[in-house]
Amino acid sequence: MITSRPLKRSLLALSCLLVLGYGGYQLRDIMAGPQLQITYPENGVRLERDHLVLAGTSKDIASLHINGRQIFTDQDGNFTQDLLLLNGYNVIEVRATDRLNRATTKRLELTLAPRAHAKPLARVPGRI
Repeated sequence: MITSRPLKRSLLALSCLLVLGYGGYQLRDIMAGPQLQITYPENGVRLERDHLVLAGTSKDIASLHINGRQIFTDQDGNFTQDLLLLNGYNVIEVRATDRLNRATTKRLELTLAPRAHAKPLARVPGRI
């Protein structure tokens, strides 16, 4: 026969376990730090246009910077940023920081090689 005292202790222990389990479940995102994903473009691609719309998602961040310039996300953590690339090799650094000042950084290395619109002039024999 179960008396009320062991039943109360069992219910109290179960309640404590549930509260601790729920607290641990909620803390997992905080303990994981900021999450950052670049959805476009992929790292290492070769582009033909100098205009680029960088896109990505973030979670659990307090601030987001692209090449040192702060940008903002929407309510779902999505962000886009228009960038102008230089001819040749370009490095884009995206840095997300959380409330505890922990940071994660993604680095993109892109190459801009615009397609030539006009063919080079052919040399005419006998002319300089």
